[in-house]
Amino acid sequence: AATAAVSAVFVALYTAFWYILSIARSRALYQSSQKLQESNLHLQKTVNMLRSLQNIYFASFYIDLTQNSCESIFLPQNSSYTDMKDALTQNLVLEEYRPMLDEQLSPEAIRETLRQENLTDVRHSFYIDYRAWWDDTLNWSRVTITVVDFDAVGKPHHVLAVLQDVGPEKEREARYQAQIIAEAEEARLASIA
Repeated sequence: AATAAVSAVFVALYTAFWYILSIARSRALYQSSQKLQESNLHLQKTVNMLRSLQNIYFASFYIDLTQNSCESIFLPQNSSYTDMKDALTQNLVLEEYRPMLDEQLSPEAIRETLRQENLTDVRHSFYIDYRAWWDDTLNWSRVTITVVDFDAVGKPHHVLAVLQDVGPEKEREARYQAQIIAEAEEARLASIA
């Protein structure tokens, strides 16, 4: 009888142990599932934000300056940064802008321009306007280079390069300048009269 009672207690404890273990496992799986869902929602928001940036920037690149590697954010291609820069510059950019872009967009120049000690609280990027061919049309374009992170000595390690069409902005600027010049000429003629 004592053996039966010990066996019954053992079976009850064994069953309770496995029951508690299965409840704990179910709870852990549920919590993991919730965290995975939250991560997926966050990832989807990030993807949606990146897709929204396509409305502003026609090309975006994540660049590792120390490894000379480049990943396109919107296109599934990776290459060396200098190869990508040289291909875009030589094939699309007007010749008169090529030397400036080659010089200012070299990994060394970017690392020097965007050193931590050269930056302010507000400015962590720089941009260059240039003329280039896109879709068989000569356009004003802008490349903006922004620091993502720094290495141990305060030089940019990774940067984000985004390209955008600034033609409409340049046209508005030219109209405004022409208007100012015309108004100044009118004022000059009026003062002479």
